[in-house]
Amino acid sequence: MSPPAETEEHATRFDLWGRDLAAAQAAGHRARIPASWRVLTALGIAVAVASALIVHLAGGGSRATAPRLSPSERAIAAAINLRAADAPGFTVSYASHDVAVGGDPGNVFKSCYGGAPASVAGDAPEADSPSFVQSNGFSSVSLGSSVSFSSAAQIDRDARLAADPRLSQCFAQAMAALTFTVHGTQITGADASAAIVPLPIVAGQAVLAMRARMNWTARGITIPTYLDLYVVGVGREEVSLYTFSTMQPYSAAQEQLLLSELVTRARANPY
Repeated sequence: MSPPAETEEHATRFDLWGRDLAAAQAAGHRARIPASWRVLTALGIAVAVASALIVHLAGGGSRATAPRLSPSERAIAAAINLRAADAPGFTVSYASHDVAVGGDPGNVFKSCYGGAPASVAGDAPEADSPSFVQSNGFSSVSLGSSVSFSSAAQIDRDARLAADPRLSQCFAQAMAALTFTVHGTQITGADASAAIVPLPIVAGQAVLAMRARMNWTARGITIPTYLDLYVVGVGREEVSLYTFSTMQPYSAAQEQLLLSELVTRARANPY
């Protein structure tokens, strides 16, 4: 695909959603945030680690029981999933030994939802892209994708599950339950909310489109954090795209381009 349009030096694009953030910027609050490099480093690492947990949590924590991918399924998923050329200016996130993850998001989700539902693609063979991360001060963003192999009936079932607003709200609460300790700096989440949002216009079956918002707190600094998650059915494939960002949501226009490209690849690589 043609790389998403970027500003000079591939600066991350954000949408300024929410009156709270707009008002803070207008009043100069963002400029008064203490320039703590320890917090900045911790945020960047935590965003990368949290993004790696998104698809797992979206599957209700059932990834360990999902069937293994066959060689042909791996090849199809690799042909569809995001790659470095799709995210200029981003770097691949690798596992860090300097972060400890705590909290119990699985049980928080189950307590909120009333059990563990048959998950959105969580019990199907699935392959993820790497997580691609970019940080600029307090603004960090990570994006990634996933491909799972289902049946038409399973995709219909997932769409019915995702239509229940409890699913997105409980997922947001589960994400907010995560804690991170990076180089001695602890990051905690609170004030989770979520909403079902319009799916970008793509040639596939809408399964899930949600935005979650929560506040992360590190060393007394509160940082708004956003997660957008989209799932689309294409034949027997479920294609997922997520973006996870601090300070403001990632660009809806960029999400549209990325999701459209994933769907185009899925249509060209049927299962």
